[in-house]
Amino acid sequence: MELRKSITLFFLILAGLVLNIFAPRLFMGFNYLFGSIPVLIILRFYGIWWGTLAGIIAGSWTYVLFGHPYAMVWLTIEPIFIGLILKYNATRNLVLINTLYWPVLGIPLLWIFFKFVMHLPFVGTLPAALMFWLIGIANSLAATIILQVTPLAKFIVDKDELPVVSMRQAIFSMMMALVVFPAIIIMVMNGKAILKRNEQNIIGKLYEVGKRYDQSLNII
Repeated sequence: MELRKSITLFFLILAGLVLNIFAPRLFMGFNYLFGSIPVLIILRFYGIWWGTLAGIIAGSWTYVLFGHPYAMVWLTIEPIFIGLILKYNATRNLVLINTLYWPVLGIPLLWIFFKFVMHLPFVGTLPAALMFWLIGIANSLAATIILQVTPLAKFIVDKDELPVVSMRQAIFSMMMALVVFPAIIIMVMNGKAILKRNEQNIIGKLYEVGKRYDQSLNII
């Protein structure tokens, strides 16, 4: 059993990194980071230390994606925060814990680095904060659903230790899915629409500048 548990841990850590390497582009400056899904599963069954290590490994790729290492800060503190609550609190609801993490620590940390280190305006900070928050909730929901509907837990713990999924938990997951996933889709669509509109404005301004330059040359 220990060998199977260790092999599963290895592949979960690897999955966290691979999922972030192939993180799909949402719109300019944002990628959907799926890597925290395996990290949350590791936290649930292997504890805070393995979960934090997995979070560091998965989050390291954000340096390549975003061109700065600061996202690793709040993405590393996320498993520490969740792991501590899982360890010292009776709740096992990953969605609720993750929903609490972002307004308490994640978003304030993001704002500090965006404001005082990267010197980005609030207009750029707010979408990033909302996107990280939504992705965090969605990934914790995805991890919960995976544990509820797949046999993954059987590769980690014995049958008598398998988590029991109540009807209340199943309904909660279903209702959250109906809210969170459409919210992400709407936010991505709005972000792409704004990006397209900005690109059109830039092209229009460049066209006007070029036209005025041509007129100046004709006058000369």
